Amino acid sequence: MIIEIAGKKYQIIMTDTKSIRIDNHQDPPILYTSANFNLTTLEQFVKNNNINTHTSEEIVYADEPICIFQQNYLVKIIQNQPSNKVILKNKTVTVYCKKNSNYRTQLVLWQKQFAMNQLLDIVGYWEEKLDISNNEFISF
Repeated sequence: MIIEIAGKKYQIIMTDTKSIRIDNHQDPPILYTSANFNLTTLEQFVKNNNINTHTSEEIVYADEPICIFQQNYLVKIIQNQPSNKVILKNKTVTVYCKKNSNYRTQLVLWQKQFAMNQLLDIVGYWEEKLDISNNEFISF
């Protein structure tokens, strides 16, 4: 079934779940929903989630992985996003970029911050294990 919400056509596919999900990568976009939801609920879902199908995100993978602490991470670049951010999940570093931003500078800054956080975690772990307070000085 195809419906029109706010001047945009959507295909409705009924599922056995109790939630609403949208797939914007199809034309027309697909709304997966339970048979219990009415048209008003679907319209409100689309409006509340501010779904904008006019912005197309470009997904690109970097030619080479980055190496952090002898671990290789695949770099996934998603362009045309509303904000810049970097997310590490499993063995993939996902870089969300605004339209005209350079992902490389964003990635270098993130790598430095990530390495510093990891080092601080390791130092904190060993301070706790060796029962060393921050104010003590140990000489060998």
